[in-house]
Amino acid sequence: MTIEHIRINVDEVYHEIKKAAQKVGKSPEDITLVGVTKYADLEETRNLVHAGVKNIGENRVQEAVPKMDQMVDLPVSWHFVGHLQSNKVKYVIDYVTLYHSLDRHSLAKELNKRGEEKGIKVPALVQVNVAKEERKHGVPPENMMSFVAEVLSRYKYIDLQGLMTMTPYDPNVENTRGYYRQMYDLFCQLEQKYGSDVCQYLSMGMSHDYHVAIEEGANMVRVGRALFKSRGEV
Repeated sequence: MTIEHIRINVDEVYHEIKKAAQKVGKSPEDITLVGVTKYADLEETRNLVHAGVKNIGENRVQEAVPKMDQMVDLPVSWHFVGHLQSNKVKYVIDYVTLYHSLDRHSLAKELNKRGEEKGIKVPALVQVNVAKEERKHGVPPENMMSFVAEVLSRYKYIDLQGLMTMTPYDPNVENTRGYYRQMYDLFCQLEQKYGSDVCQYLSMGMSHDYHVAIEEGANMVRVGRALFKSRGEV
């Protein structure tokens, strides 16, 4: 896919972000777009960055690392947005600037260990399984506050920066709105207890419903297909 084609898609996504933000009185500049490139090759990923998307999300370590290695010349902030096995943290610790899927103590322990070795605090979001889907990863919503409390007390090299969720796919995007409202409520509860440093980002919404997520409180959206769609594709 050419950079011209990708640039058109990027402009359309930013336009939709602006509309959704302004609809609820937010500034579009406060919404971070993470371009998810799990189905994009190296050239397409580079083109996406050249088209203006500087935050790039990957969810498979084996595919992410070669891209990360070959894109050190570009101003990219790498996000890991998929389920991360603890034994693979070592392969991405030098690249990733935000982990979206902290969902268990074994991963927290490994992130903390690698952060201590590097002398850095590892930025992470707690993934919440707000819909309680059996096949989805994430902390149950009723356990979120206790999980955060344990991470903050036990893992000094983790820098918690907010929450993330993945909702069930539904072609009727209005059916996801309730989940996003619930996540925003959890986010507000977290901010009330721990302050804004722990609540910098609420990452939710993907290509088919990111506008709904923004309307319901998201300030970070993860968009893939909409950035690489063919012309005429909805």
